[in-house]
Amino acid sequence: VVIASPASLHAQDVERALELGKRVYCEKPLVTSMENHHRICRLEAQCGQRMLWVGFMRRFDPLFRAMKEDLVSGAIGALSHGILSHRNPNVPRSFTNADYMLETFIHEFDALRWLLGVEIETIAVDGEHRTPTGLMDPQFVTLTTSGGHRVMIDGHITNGYGYDIRCELVGERGSRSLVDYAEHTGISATPHKTWATRFQAAYRAAIDAWIDDVIARRHTGVTAHDAGRALAVALAGIGLDRTRLTIV
Repeated sequence: VVIASPASLHAQDVERALELGKRVYCEKPLVTSMENHHRICRLEAQCGQRMLWVGFMRRFDPLFRAMKEDLVSGAIGALSHGILSHRNPNVPRSFTNADYMLETFIHEFDALRWLLGVEIETIAVDGEHRTPTGLMDPQFVTLTTSGGHRVMIDGHITNGYGYDIRCELVGERGSRSLVDYAEHTGISATPHKTWATRFQAAYRAAIDAWIDDVIARRHTGVTAHDAGRALAVALAGIGLDRTRLTIV
């Protein structure tokens, strides 16, 4: 079963599928509360095997995977810090500051755990500007990790110019960047208007991997545990403004 319903419906949809004994691929976020997360994990445990795959597709993106390979190989040496960006041209008027964490930044939280092999320990959120709907945008997030790294994330999801995902990791022997620039001008080139075109290959690879797993009766994808760790960071970030919170 593939679940791509609104995030607020994921818990009931996943629960129903698990009760029917179905293997589930669910779009992120798996759920939007730790209470629902724990309940779904208990249901999965009752099945006696991993039944949930979560759609954090950046783990399947060729550019992100190449970046991880360079990190693992030691090409840039020991990591010092990271700088990430998540930019959208626009979001629905109903989009809230909670959605910013649960629907947008949660991608960065999972990608960082996967890229660096660490847990996120603290989160601080800052921002000044408010859109006409009350959304704080841009937003600036600072994270610290169990590996001693500091990571900064800027989000600007009403930028008007395009869908622009960036990641730079700085090590003791160099840095590794994932970013597009226009030739000659140095101005950001944004050929993508939405996430659907930027991550089309990643989505296909993630679904193909899930199908292969189901056929082979194995699990090599993003687990419910992974989803829970990213969710914990997102929930900690909701409502923060110039405040730092430790992730439990």
